Amino acid sequence: MLKKIVSLGMCCLILMSMVLVTTCEKQVTGAVEETNQVVGISKDQINWIPLLPEYAGKLDALTKPCHAGAWISATMGGTLGGYMTLGNSVYFPAGAVLENTYFTLDATKEKIDGKNTLTFEFLPSMTFQKPVTINLSWDFLAISYSDIQNGNFQIYYSQDGETWYPVDQSSLTVNYYFRTVSFLSDHFTLYGWGF
Repeated sequence: MLKKIVSLGMCCLILMSMVLVTTCEKQVTGAVEETNQVVGISKDQINWIPLLPEYAGKLDALTKPCHAGAWISATMGGTLGGYMTLGNSVYFPAGAVLENTYFTLDATKEKIDGKNTLTFEFLPSMTFQKPVTINLSWDFLAISYSDIQNGNFQIYYSQDGETWYPVDQSSLTVNYYFRTVSFLSDHFTLYGWGF
């Protein structure tokens, strides 16, 4: 009887050791995965793509910002932006929002590290039921076709305008005719172009 109790105790001890080792492995693995997350970059550390000089002055002369607003239907979707926002737009598929919602898009000239650049703010900031297609235009930026063709640029997004994160380059679609880069997103935020 004593042998059975000792054997049962040993089995329980081995089983508990295996559970403990497995749990520790998962915790260590989880910690490694967390270090692979994308780290934000300060806006001062990004090499922003400047506006073409001939457009910087024209944007200063505008009495209104480059702004567009539209009601987007929950059942039909729709498009926001275009000409009034310097060729930047977003397409909402049907079902992207739960109820009809008014959205805005502002293309704003910013001076960062002495460079005039553009940022694009899509509001309201929210998460969508289906991904939307964001189209960002390089038409007013000092970037060459070869930079676009070779992927020598980076689209960034930010929630606060100070800390920026790169959009995954593999998700970008280039349209040379419209001079836009498109990507899917499940949320709205602030976007900008860098090298």
